[in-house]
Amino acid sequence: MLKNVLITTLFFLLGCGVAEKKPPIVVKEVPTFKLMYVKIDKDSFIKSEQVKVFTITDGIADTSKGQISILDLEDTRSEFRLFINTPNGEKVRVLNIKPKYKDGIWLQEGKYHIEVSAKKHQTYKKWIQLNKDTSLTIKLKRQKNISVGTVSWSSKSGVKYIDGLYWQDQAVNKVNKMNWDKANKYCKALIIKSGRVYIDDFKLPSESELISLYKSNSRLDYSGSICWSSSINEKHTDFAKYVFINNKKSGWYKKSGSSYVRCVAHRNYSEQLSLLELAKLLQKEKKRSFLDALESSIKIKYGEPVVKNVFYDSRKKSLSFTLRSQKYDSNKKYFYNKKHTVPMKYHPKSLHFKPKVTFDVINDKLVFKSITNH
Repeated sequence: MLKNVLITTLFFLLGCGVAEKKPPIVVKEVPTFKLMYVKIDKDSFIKSEQVKVFTITDGIADTSKGQISILDLEDTRSEFRLFINTPNGEKVRVLNIKPKYKDGIWLQEGKYHIEVSAKKHQTYKKWIQLNKDTSLTIKLKRQKNISVGTVSWSSKSGVKYIDGLYWQDQAVNKVNKMNWDKANKYCKALIIKSGRVYIDDFKLPSESELISLYKSNSRLDYSGSICWSSSINEKHTDFAKYVFINNKKSGWYKKSGSSYVRCVAHRNYSEQLSLLELAKLLQKEKKRSFLDALESSIKIKYGEPVVKNVFYDSRKKSLSFTLRSQKYDSNKKYFYNKKHTVPMKYHPKSLHFKPKVTFDVINDKLVFKSITNH
């Protein structure tokens, strides 16, 4: 009997195997916390740093860095630091706040208008969105030409600018007819003061130049006149060409004969030159003051001022108009073409303008200042 019990027990152990021991379960206690941001520099706390908040008791927060008032903490950051780095110590302003800018200034989240300026440099202005700590490096560009003063761009009396040339537009040269030699000397000696500008490089025009006046419908003073040209006959040196401007007819006439004269100034300087470069060229060649040379440059580069779409708004007491240049580039785009509105208390007697336009010249560009009717 005992033998059978032993065999049965042994059979049970061999058949079922021995149960494996499982490892003990270890429970690690992890404390709960909330991440918050510090609003002020206080004791060991640094503004904007993130801390763990474990408990809050009577308004005091127990954090990973110690205790601090819950009022000095916030869930998300509301202020950020702004650094504007300028290599040469340029002046920095934040235009839409009262406090003066200083490196690392704390500002509320939002939009800010930054200005960086320095003498003889282009002012930098830009709106930025501040939603994180921001560091900007701004290097200003040097100005090509700081405002060189106020110049006028007006219709010149005595001359008219047509297709790159200055034409004499005075009746004085119709008072007396003259022979060809006298006409030639008359043009070389002619000086017309128009505004502050002296035009002194006149000469007799060629036949084709005089004919071009008819094509351009120039409406010059006494355009129906028969005028001397500089075109001469090489075989018959006693003859020169005359042109009847009103119908573009021309013919040969003895130089000793008498006819009228209309002089032309060849100011066909390159329009690719900037205003400043052109003014310096005229200043050097003509020995004029710089502002006079600059005014001539405006005339050469832009042509006559043209006023279009004049409208007086009685409700707003203002006059609106489109001001554009006479000349345009190869793409038929005017060198200057902008709409302006200027205050005017009373309705002008006439909306027909002979404009005198005043500009500041800044960075080699015309910046509109004022307009008068004269």
